[in-house]
Amino acid sequence: MNRVTWLVAALLLAGAAAPASAAPAASPTPTATPAATPTSTSTLEIAAGVWSPTLGGTIGQGATNVSLTGTLNLPNDSSPAIDLDWHTGRSHWIVSYVGLANNATTNINTSFFYNNQLFTFGNVVASSIQFNDLTVGWEPRIAGGNTDRAAELDALVMVDILNINTNLRDLNTTANASANYTAPVPLLGLAGQIPLGNAFDFYGRAGFLSANVSGINGSVFDYRAGIKWNFTHNWLVDVDYRGFSFNGHDGHSNNGNLQYGGPTFELGAKF
Repeated sequence: MNRVTWLVAALLLAGAAAPASAAPAASPTPTATPAATPTSTSTLEIAAGVWSPTLGGTIGQGATNVSLTGTLNLPNDSSPAIDLDWHTGRSHWIVSYVGLANNATTNINTSFFYNNQLFTFGNVVASSIQFNDLTVGWEPRIAGGNTDRAAELDALVMVDILNINTNLRDLNTTANASANYTAPVPLLGLAGQIPLGNAFDFYGRAGFLSANVSGINGSVFDYRAGIKWNFTHNWLVDVDYRGFSFNGHDGHSNNGNLQYGGPTFELGAKF
């Protein structure tokens, strides 16, 4: 075998003995990152409990007005309280209801007129006031965040659908006087809330109207302020002070000054 043959054979053996080159590792296919789920800014809150207000005010005709609690001896009453608050985007939609019944029978300590009827000193008078208030409101955001627990300042456009019935009956004479006021009363005002730590929120709202509505010339003031304790993500306790005042007179010179104010205790759920 000549030198050329040996050289070719050596090259072939060297090629066979050389390790095969490693194939380049395949690059892993990148995994697409899922889009982040947007935080919901829509929350429905439903709360129910008891409102326990103190009654105050006067009633009468012309210059003769008597105290609802002093002369007529009307007691306080408690009412079921129901509240719905739908927070969506940059506004709240609210619905609430309360209803009260104050009744008493007593010897009156002064004489007075009401609805052109004379109620005489010393006689026994049965009196009652029925008060129902269904409130529907809209709170568009003026300043603040979009979530349900963000600090915020809102305008308030609210309608109190009022039903107030008053009846006085002298059990010693034929004097019997009744008055009914049923009307949607639009109110304007402000509302807002401030978070207090991780679980508590301070909130409030107030609406006012001074005008002639359904034959009654007067004013309505509806307000509340309180603290919510969000003790879980879906459950809360709401404690507030809720007040209402109605002051007006009609075409018969009847005067009414009705005031309610007191604490509300509610248990609520969020969805």
